[in-house]
Amino acid sequence: MPVKVTEKVFLPHIERELKALLGKKVIVGPVAENGSRLAAYAGANEFGAEITPKSSAFLAIPLRPEAKERSPRDFNLTPIFPKNGTPYLALIEGENVTPYYLLKRKVIIPERPYLRSTFDKAETQDKLMKVLTDGIRRLIAGTMTADDVMNALGASLASSVKGQIASNIGPANSGLTMALKQGKSTTLVDEGLLLKSISWEVVNA
Repeated sequence: MPVKVTEKVFLPHIERELKALLGKKVIVGPVAENGSRLAAYAGANEFGAEITPKSSAFLAIPLRPEAKERSPRDFNLTPIFPKNGTPYLALIEGENVTPYYLLKRKVIIPERPYLRSTFDKAETQDKLMKVLTDGIRRLIAGTMTADDVMNALGASLASSVKGQIASNIGPANSGLTMALKQGKSTTLVDEGLLLKSISWEVVNA
């Protein structure tokens, strides 16, 4: 008795999606506007940086929550220059002296490569290979597209980067940084802005 095959074969679809897959790449990292504070913070921590003032003698390092998003010019502050200590700007009200900003000639941010260290880990690469293998299997089965596969890779890698940021990458925070972060010891994590900014984008190669 002759056998009648009714199952459809999606070879043209598979070929089209495989070609599309080869023509795409995924970009993973912090999403921040050029010139923004987040962009500067993200780059400085990945590669390290020496920050010096551009148009004044000192950098003003905020010491209070209300000082973080504002300029020292927004407050009626007085410069204090101790004989044996770091100068600072303070709000003086009667006998009360409240420090608002430390004054520093420069600030050294050590290198904490949260992106490169993630990409270099064998664990990350093994995880990506599993995602890619499963994605190609599903693509051949007709249940995923090339974009689906690339987005799965992006989501996996972004998750790995976030895990690396939260892992307390060395070197440890300085005593000053610990004080500014109100005792939080995990490097790269304060308000969580860098962590939340990590995402991915699928683009044509």
